[in-house]
Amino acid sequence: MTKVPLEREAVCEGNWCRISYAVRTDGTTAPAKKVMSYLSEGTWAGGEENGMHADEQVDTYAKLMHTMQYYAEHGEGDRSESMNGLEDGIFEFKAGRARIAFYDTPGDGSHTPKRKLRDRDSAPYPDSATWFIPDLDPQIRLCNGWPKKGRLAKPSDIGFARKVRTEDLGHDKQ
Repeated sequence: MTKVPLEREAVCEGNWCRISYAVRTDGTTAPAKKVMSYLSEGTWAGGEENGMHADEQVDTYAKLMHTMQYYAEHGEGDRSESMNGLEDGIFEFKAGRARIAFYDTPGDGSHTPKRKLRDRDSAPYPDSATWFIPDLDPQIRLCNGWPKKGRLAKPSDIGFARKVRTEDLGHDKQ
C-alpha cells in the first residue's frame, strides 16, 4: 500500500517558509484553522468568554495574518511582541489576547525541538525585532489557539499543541 501525502491548507507562503495548518490523526481536523476561522468571523467563543468582542476578534485575525505573512517573507516577526518561544519546540504567534501555537519541521516527518534564545548578543540576528526566535525549518505548522488569560500559557494548551504536532508529523512519515 502506498501512502498518499496529506495536502495541508496553506495559511501563507513566502521566501522564508510556508505556514499551514497542522492536522490531527483523522486527516481533517485542524484545531488552529477553527480558531482562525472563528476569529476572522468574530465568533470565537473562547475569545468572547475572555472579553474579546467581535470587532476585536476580527482585528486580531488581521494582525495575526499580517505577522504570519511577514514571518513567511522575512523569517522574523514584525514586532517583538508578535512571537514567543514556549517550550519543547512549541512557539506562538501573538496578537491582542489571542495566541496561535506552532512548530517547525523540514516536512519529512521529523522535528528537532528548538528553544527560545536567551542572549541577544549571541543570537544570529541580534538586530531583529524577534532575535529570540531561532532559525526555524521551512515548514511552519499551526497547532491550536487560545485566549491569553495570564502571564504564561497554560501547560494544558502547550500539551495539546504537542499532541497535535505528534499527530501531524505522523502524516509526513513514509
